[in-house]
Amino acid sequence: MKNLYQIEDLFPVAKGSEKLLLLIRDKDIDNPECLAVQVDLSSRTYYIDLIQRFLKFGNYEEIERDAILIEHYRYKVDSAMPDEVLVDMVVNFTKEIEKWSQLENKFDYGYV
Repeated sequence: MKNLYQIEDLFPVAKGSEKLLLLIRDKDIDNPECLAVQVDLSSRTYYIDLIQRFLKFGNYEEIERDAILIEHYRYKVDSAMPDEVLVDMVVNFTKEIEKWSQLENKFDYGYV
């Protein structure tokens, strides 16, 4: 298993197509100001931003909080993304969560 599985509270919450998923920490699922990772499986890239920005500018369908579906989408990310990209994604998401958590106004977040 790759590093994505080592982050126990990183969950897929929405899909925009077969290419895009949003992953967030379990404890932030009901927080509209939380950070998310948007994963593009076809280009094997990812982006980090506020979940509201992703949802505002994209057409997403919510993924049910079902263990089988969660594992299915984790497997899709795991199998499509190279190991070094997954490691980079997890490391950068962790760093960005730290920055985001220090902000008084979460909407001030801007990933550079």
